[in-house]
Amino acid sequence: MSVRSTERGGQARASRQPAGEEFKQFDCVRSVKETARILGIGEPSLRVMIREGRAPHVTRLSSRRIGIRDSHREAWLDAQEQQVEHPKQAAKRAKTAQAATSTGEAA
Repeated sequence: MSVRSTERGGQARASRQPAGEEFKQFDCVRSVKETARILGIGEPSLRVMIREGRAPHVTRLSSRRIGIRDSHREAWLDAQEQQVEHPKQAAKRAKTAQAATSTGEAA
């Protein structure tokens, strides 16, 4: 058995998995409040984003409760990062376009 520390308290405990085998994490469903905390935004802001369709996919847990799966949150974050262009890349693209227009080429 391998030993790993827990999230809370940092106390070590024995794992039931053999040493060297990676610990497979579960795809947890977290509350809107907890997801907002993880994302570093306010809960009301996340609720507005959900209403507008600009947030991770939600999972209906009951008629009055929703949650967000960790995998959906991570996929959403990956998609957000791909949409944001790095400033150096934007500057390089603008410079290339400017050079192309000054030489008469179409960008």
